[in-house]
Amino acid sequence: MTEEKKPSFLKSTLIYGIGGMLNKFLSFFLLPLFTAYLTPKDYGVTAILGTMTFVLTSIFTLGFGTSIGLSFFDTKNEFRKEESIHTALIILLLSAGLMFLFGSIFSIKFAEHFLNDKEHYNFVILSLISNFFNIIMTPLIVYYQFENKAKKYIILTNLTSVLAILTNVLFVVYFKRGVQGLLEAGVISSLLTFLIFCIDVFNNLKFKFSKNVSKVLLKQGLPMVPSFASLFVIQQSNRVFLEHFNGLESLGIYSIGYNLGMVMSIFVNAFQNTWLAFFLSYMDKKKEAEEVFGKITTYYILSLGFINTMFFIFAGSIVAFMTKDAFHSSYKIVGLAATSHFLNGLFALLLPALYFEKEVKYVTLIQIFAAVFSTITNIFLIIYFSEFGAALGLVIGTFYIVLFQYIWNLIGNPNYIKIKYEWGKIALFSMLYCIFSSVMLINRNLDKTTEIIYSFSLSTILLLLTLILLNNEDKNKLKAFVLQKLNRLKK
Repeated sequence: MTEEKKPSFLKSTLIYGIGGMLNKFLSFFLLPLFTAYLTPKDYGVTAILGTMTFVLTSIFTLGFGTSIGLSFFDTKNEFRKEESIHTALIILLLSAGLMFLFGSIFSIKFAEHFLNDKEHYNFVILSLISNFFNIIMTPLIVYYQFENKAKKYIILTNLTSVLAILTNVLFVVYFKRGVQGLLEAGVISSLLTFLIFCIDVFNNLKFKFSKNVSKVLLKQGLPMVPSFASLFVIQQSNRVFLEHFNGLESLGIYSIGYNLGMVMSIFVNAFQNTWLAFFLSYMDKKKEAEEVFGKITTYYILSLGFINTMFFIFAGSIVAFMTKDAFHSSYKIVGLAATSHFLNGLFALLLPALYFEKEVKYVTLIQIFAAVFSTITNIFLIIYFSEFGAALGLVIGTFYIVLFQYIWNLIGNPNYIKIKYEWGKIALFSMLYCIFSSVMLINRNLDKTTEIIYSFSLSTILLLLTLILLNNEDKNKLKAFVLQKLNRLKK
């Protein structure tokens, strides 16, 4: 790795991570407020609507989250940036319009079957409107990632996040409109977010639509749609099964734990937002990439794996302090939900082999295969272990993707990049993760004082054991990095 690339990668990751904290932490600290106004059943309703939008987004974004990058980095096209972003935006406008039309037609049936009340069809309509804007946001978001405009992206997202939180509080707490208020606030914030990003992107890129680029986007993107459908099965189908077998209240408890664990996505998304553009820059330097990517994998597992384990350690304390007694059983969900996000980042680390050989299409087959195993696992675990089974099934399903992708990298194209992994460190930390997470999943009553003592004691032990896994070179790099950041803060 060249000296320029190192700071660039770390700096961008930190910017995305620190910047992305605002929205998650505001939502986190407002949890006691919202749980005072929303019941477990309300959270179950929002979870089902979230599952619906996940499915529709997976289909109607047409796989452009992947194909825009392949077009954007096509150095043979002088106007690749303008054409990639604007062509994708026009196509997604049409696609999102079809999504809204299709969803509206079936809104009453959906509400009757999944929300147990056909009068809640307006909930479905509001969710569809928000999702319309979220879909057409896709090319605008990736533009900032590919152009390394991390600071500007974070400023804009934090601005829109604050607006979203304020509208949520206004409609749920002040106007006391419950789930409907939450969804109405979502529509307003989605519209404002789109307008803010759209104005800024159009000021930087001249409008250019290309039929050739549209063909490339669709050709590369559409094969990814079944892949995203498979992700739905792995990441969201457990909610459908849980609601079917246990009802909306059980799903609401699961959702609270999952939402707390989602804070882990701050760190994973920060890494992923930087990773795609970073590894694509090594397409012509595969030999160098073998060692660089191996090191990055180790650092990812040790750093984000440590953070992931902390979710298990502090789950009891957070749930005890932040929620009412009705939600306390959700503490077992938090760490497992965080693990599913951690594994998503690990999966991303396995993708360079397919991108370098332009064989991204095989991701779809791998995820379909994983989805089949995940479905069987989820049904069995939810029947016997309810919310905990749903969370455990989520982790196992996500692990299937990582496992099958790694196996494919070994047995697939012989030209795949051979990344040099540091298996010793990875194995030792995996043992630490298993031990600490298992201890914190033991059944117990949540006593606030006891949980705080456990949490800080175990987190200190985990930190010391993790540092032992670093060699002297790693420790010196870490020390220099921390000192550099501290000196900047002093200035």
